[in-house]
Amino acid sequence: MPSILEGMPTKAQLDQMQWASAAMLQDLLDSPELPAPSRQMIELMGEGLSQADILGITKEERDAVFTKGVWQLQQGDIAGGRNTLSVLYRLEPTDERVIYALATSFQAQEDYVTAGRLYLHFMAFDATNPQGYLRVAECFIGNGEITEARELLEGAKIQAAGTPTQAEVDTYADSLLASLAARGTA
Repeated sequence: MPSILEGMPTKAQLDQMQWASAAMLQDLLDSPELPAPSRQMIELMGEGLSQADILGITKEERDAVFTKGVWQLQQGDIAGGRNTLSVLYRLEPTDERVIYALATSFQAQEDYVTAGRLYLHFMAFDATNPQGYLRVAECFIGNGEITEARELLEGAKIQAAGTPTQAEVDTYADSLLASLAARGTA
């Protein structure tokens, strides 16, 4: 089973990908064969607009799609919920709720590598949210990566310190740490 972190790009690799993709994008924009609507869409996205913004899909409409996707997951329709949320993710890739919900769909099916990577993506938007640490830790445990799980459980407790959720986070993290210790894996 691969590690959740295996194959994740380094900062240098990310920088290289960004440089290469910027060059390819510029070549595409300079191409006379690029249809005007496509050029306009790319330019608007380059200005920071999501496809949802460009297409005029309102926050209320996105919220309704999100609610439907979560409802499908709660009803046990993992494939349907994941499909609904994936469409929303493509339209609005920076919506943390969507990333988190997608991750839960993979975690529910014990695909800890994919879930863990999505939760890491979620954490990139807010590294102070202890829930991200807890979910990635659960994925590390499910994937047999106990050392990493312990580090994240401790990280969750640090992030929760002084917040209204501190007691709940500490209790849950401590219960997972105790479970690992009881299994002889901590």
